[in-house]
Amino acid sequence: MTSTYSNDTINSEQTALLRTKKLDTLTDAQHRALHVIVARANPFASRENFAIWVSVQYQFQKMISNLYSNPTLKSLLPDLEDRSRLTAAEADLKDLAHPIPDVSLVHVDDFSTSEALGWLYVSEGSTLGAAKLKKKAADLLALSDKFGARHLAASPDGRAKSWKRFTDVLNQLPMSDTEEQKMALAAQDAFNYFALALQQAYGLDE
Repeated sequence: MTSTYSNDTINSEQTALLRTKKLDTLTDAQHRALHVIVARANPFASRENFAIWVSVQYQFQKMISNLYSNPTLKSLLPDLEDRSRLTAAEADLKDLAHPIPDVSLVHVDDFSTSEALGWLYVSEGSTLGAAKLKKKAADLLALSDKFGARHLAASPDGRAKSWKRFTDVLNQLPMSDTEEQKMALAAQDAFNYFALALQQAYGLDE
């Protein structure tokens, strides 16, 4: 993984504090589009439909799994490896008797640190909304963080605290305008990747 941080990085506290808000704004269209696709997929219609959802979650987590073990990123987020939901998603697929997808992994060196953080922003952000999904899985499908819906479980210290630790890194890390732009584009790519994977898995038209 390459890092392009230089002496012209932005150190303004005001600018840094706005970084996650900028990401929220710059990925809003992709986020909204994804919600539409999820509604069309209706993953809570049955356990079979939910298993397809889990397979896409597995695909996404597997594809970026190298990021969670990268030394550079782990120096920023010491608990990074524990944040991966890959093992949980695989266990859920086994619970639901669904095949494990064959996935190509990204090469960490293909990403700058800011781009990797853009992908992680999407992955980590999805854990916040997972609380509602977990309740639906329990109420409609009788699944839990011990069977079938492990990947929706909160971290031991709670979703909010886990998310805050991640966003604190994003907001406080010195970053140039160019690096911020790369991070935003990477986050958009991550949303688009997940959306396309859902469409393909459920056989939805674009």
